[in-house]
Amino acid sequence: MNKESIDTRQTISSITAGLVVGLIFVVVSISLSTLVFSGELREYLSRGIGLFLFSGLILSVVLVSFGKFHGVTIAPQDGPAALLAVAAGGISGALVESQNTEAAFYTVAAGIILCSLFTGAAFFLIGQFNLGNMVRYIPYPVVGGFLAGTGWLLTSGAIEVMTGQSLGMETLSLLFQSGMLIRWLPGAIFAIIVLFIVRRSNHFLIWPGIVASALLIFYTSLYLTGTSIEQARSDGLLLQPFPSGGLWTPFTFSNIYQVDWNVLASQL
Repeated sequence: MNKESIDTRQTISSITAGLVVGLIFVVVSISLSTLVFSGELREYLSRGIGLFLFSGLILSVVLVSFGKFHGVTIAPQDGPAALLAVAAGGISGALVESQNTEAAFYTVAAGIILCSLFTGAAFFLIGQFNLGNMVRYIPYPVVGGFLAGTGWLLTSGAIEVMTGQSLGMETLSLLFQSGMLIRWLPGAIFAIIVLFIVRRSNHFLIWPGIVASALLIFYTSLYLTGTSIEQARSDGLLLQPFPSGGLWTPFTFSNIYQVDWNVLASQL
């Protein structure tokens, strides 16, 4: 096998891997932004998705341009997103009462930006002063508790995204009504299937195959039941149409004055 043939195969493999990683990145970004910009912030979901995707694009370009480790990819993390969703809920709850939902969006966006800056600064200092070994002094119960808490936040947040109802003892019975079951039960079954598959295979095409299969099953179900796209949107099964002009609207300096810093400080 000559060198040109090897280079061609490597190029095809790299392009395929890039497409797979990009697809997974887009799906995860949309999922986590839906988690953060839910409830009272749902009307700003399109801008939230744009914020997640554009941020990921910048990080990817920086990593490729200046990163020292080849083969490393950037992807949104579910743990921080779960914590941001809690903070976003508190911010929107405090500001929506004053009928200022736009201020709620900019306050949440400012919180995401500040958390990103603080996290980046913390990791820079850890690397600069060789403090990585300090993780040995974090007790296992703390790590386990954090993972369990994050898992609960993701689970309850996912149910809220699918049903529009926060998960609690007072709303638990509502989840088993016929109109609600169709919203969250397919998602729960899908989650169990995904867990079963990924525990038994780590092939790089698993996630794209899962996403493609889920989309095929969903739209086939709509076709067989005679459900239109508009009806699926009104039933809460699909995102509402995005406004014209694109997902990403750059922030301006005037937006700083729309941030409620007191509410933001109470949530950080």
